[in-house]
Amino acid sequence: MLGGEGEVVEGVFLGDLIKIENENFSQWLNAALSPKGDRDREQYYRNRVLLPLQGEPQNINLWVNSIASAIEHKKINGVLVILENNCRENQG
Repeated sequence: MLGGEGEVVEGVFLGDLIKIENENFSQWLNAALSPKGDRDREQYYRNRVLLPLQGEPQNINLWVNSIASAIEHKKINGVLVILENNCRENQG
C-alpha cells in the first residue's frame, strides 16, 4: 500500500511516492514521460522491492509505460504504472 489505509493521496508527484529498494523510480518515470526510444516507452522491472510508506517491503513486478496520443504518436499524454504483488502466496 502506498498511503495509509483509507488515505487518499493527492498532489504528490508519483516519483516521490513510489520508492523501490536500490533503484531510482523517478528516473524510470521521467524516461516514460519524455521517451527517447522504445525502451523508455515500455519498461518492465521484475522482482523489485517496493518500500511502502507504511508496512513491510513487498516483492513486486513493475511496469512503467508511456501513453501516446492516438493522433500524434510522439506526443505523450500520460504514463501507466502497474505494481504487481509478486508474493509466492499469491501465485498458483
